Amino acid sequence: MKDVFIGGVTKLATALAVGALTFCLAPQAKASPLFSMCITDVAPPDGGNCSGADSLYVTMDGATLTITTTAAGTVSGITTSSHVFAGSTQLNVSGTVDGSFFSSEIGTLGNGGIDLSFNDTSAKAGTLWVQFDVDSFSKGAPFTLNPSGNGPMTNTVSACYVGSPLGSNQFCNGLASTVSVTAAGAIPTNPLLLPTTPSSPFGLGIELTLVATGGGQLNTGDINLAPAPEPATMLLIGGGLLGLGLISKRRKKA
Repeated sequence: MKDVFIGGVTKLATALAVGALTFCLAPQAKASPLFSMCITDVAPPDGGNCSGADSLYVTMDGATLTITTTAAGTVSGITTSSHVFAGSTQLNVSGTVDGSFFSSEIGTLGNGGIDLSFNDTSAKAGTLWVQFDVDSFSKGAPFTLNPSGNGPMTNTVSACYVGSPLGSNQFCNGLASTVSVTAAGAIPTNPLLLPTTPSSPFGLGIELTLVATGGGQLNTGDINLAPAPEPATMLLIGGGLLGLGLISKRRKKA
């Protein structure tokens, strides 16, 4: 009888742990995302849009890429590509803004988040602002910003919830949901929880501010926004693991 009880509890604890982990890792349903990216050397906010001088604005809706530039001669060498695979979408953009080179790859993650990798080389002393927005998320759980990066420039990495539909590009500056980390050199890797829980649907934004003290400075990084585990799910995981621990302890005593 005791073995039957222990076996039943073991199965229940295992089911709780596996079920909770499956829930956390399962892809979150969302509509086809709209990506938008702005690179500019004009200090935001510029009306919340990517419309100032020396600006590159790229949008992708499905398989359609649209590129808008201002101040001809200061934005050049633009290349773009997009990929859709396993339900995820990826956008690659590279080019120069006022002589500074920027290359990026941003894509949706299977858990309903987004991931960004970038590298930038400055042409001279100055500031470059880069904003990425991804629309059509429906998961209501809070998100965490997980930044990493290195280089001689001073970096500010920000993340925020943005309105849906995206419409024209909007910066995170001044939005109540924004979290930021600033570093000269390496970006701290500790995750930051975005405040508030947005209503569905909503968009996610990542903003980079790169300040160079001269030309030829290279910065690289990888940043992702991922859903934070929900409290109820964490309780399920904790309860399942605790149950497995107790059963293991009883078996050792026996």
